[in-house]
Amino acid sequence: MGGGIEFGESAEAALRREFVEELGVTLGPVTLLDVAENIFEYEGEPGHEIAHIFAIESAEIDAIPLDARLHVLDEGSPVRWVSISETDLPFYPAGVTRLLRSPALQTSSRQVVLHIDSP
Repeated sequence: MGGGIEFGESAEAALRREFVEELGVTLGPVTLLDVAENIFEYEGEPGHEIAHIFAIESAEIDAIPLDARLHVLDEGSPVRWVSISETDLPFYPAGVTRLLRSPALQTSSRQVVLHIDSP
């Protein structure tokens, strides 16, 4: 799952649009946690991205069981929600793990991230 910010679109508007396009869910309040630059290599090719990292609230997402298998609507990739506290998966870009485990986010009733499964 991923996407980009279209010309003239705010990061928050892009986030909301991508969740509708890719998972068919709407978001409630969102909070920008950080903006991180990430220079990396993937499959032998260099990459460079600016990642906007948000905390989100969504009644529609909260209603999805943690063991549910979903598919990204516009590409079909299998995805699922996983509990932040129960995963040892690496998070990118660097520093995201620290943000996800920060005390400020511990007030949320459900701390999950979207995991993209191998097809």
